[in-house]
Amino acid sequence: MGLDQWARTTGERHFDWRSHWKLHEFFKKKWLESRLKSAKKSVMAQAGTGEDFNCENYLIKESDIDELLKLLEKGKIGNDDNIKYMEQDLKFCKWAKKIIKEGKKIYYSGGW
Repeated sequence: MGLDQWARTTGERHFDWRSHWKLHEFFKKKWLESRLKSAKKSVMAQAGTGEDFNCENYLIKESDIDELLKLLEKGKIGNDDNIKYMEQDLKFCKWAKKIIKEGKKIYYSGGW
C-alpha cells in the first residue's frame, strides 16, 4: 500500500500522483488551516486533534496554486525521495490556474 493522490474537477480526475508526500503535506496543511478557520479556532481545533486527511477533499484556491508554484521554484516540493514530480507539478499548476479562472472548482484528495 502507498499514498495515492489525485486532483479533480466535479466528477472527473485530471491528475494522479503516487507517494508524493511533500505535495500531500502541502495540501494537508491547507486543509487543516481551512478547518481551523471554519471552526473559528475552537478549543478542540487549537488542541491539535491529529485531524486525519485520509480521503478528504480539499477545495483548491488560486492562492494555493500561487504558493505551490513558489515552493516548486525553490525546489521545496517537486521531488519526493527518488521520484521526480517537478514536470507534472508544474503542468498541474498551469492547468489549475486556467480551470480556476474559468470559475470551475478543483479538489485535491489522497488516500492510503
